Amino acid sequence: MTSRRGRALPVLVFVMGLLASLLAALALARTEQGRQQARFEGLANSAEAAIQSRMQGQLTLLRGAAGFFNASDRVTLTDFRRYIERLRLQQNYPGVLGIGFAAYAPDRATIERLAQQARAEGQVPFTVRPPGDRPDYSIIMYLEPLDRFNQAAIGFDMLSEATRRAAMEAARDARLAVLSGK
Repeated sequence: MTSRRGRALPVLVFVMGLLASLLAALALARTEQGRQQARFEGLANSAEAAIQSRMQGQLTLLRGAAGFFNASDRVTLTDFRRYIERLRLQQNYPGVLGIGFAAYAPDRATIERLAQQARAEGQVPFTVRPPGDRPDYSIIMYLEPLDRFNQAAIGFDMLSEATRRAAMEAARDARLAVLSGK
């Protein structure tokens, strides 16, 4: 009988040790999972804050450009170019590819007047794209800095694309700046 007890004790100690090891491993895994979850949430919150900050900076640029136009009786291409140059976009706002001005044109007569103005300011050739009749237009007149990509956008009717039209109509209706994905 003592030999049975003598053999049972080591097995009992082994089982208890194994059980304690499993409980410790589970506790450690939960602690590590909680630590990784907290780290992930911290990184996600930091990324969200960085995105929000960048978007606020871009909205501030838009508001500044709107203020520039509202404070002037007439803004020329040269005026706009100087204003944007002073902002030093590449140094102060990395990632911003350009700031532009689009003129609203409710009819063909307004389009022709805007095209004549653009040509008189040296934007030759100036054509409104895409071709076709639409109820109204929002034509990119100025876009700085004027690299080859921005040059290609001059004359583009932003109301011709559904995403841009929706963003512009939302901005108009809310009387607020609205960012779009395009």
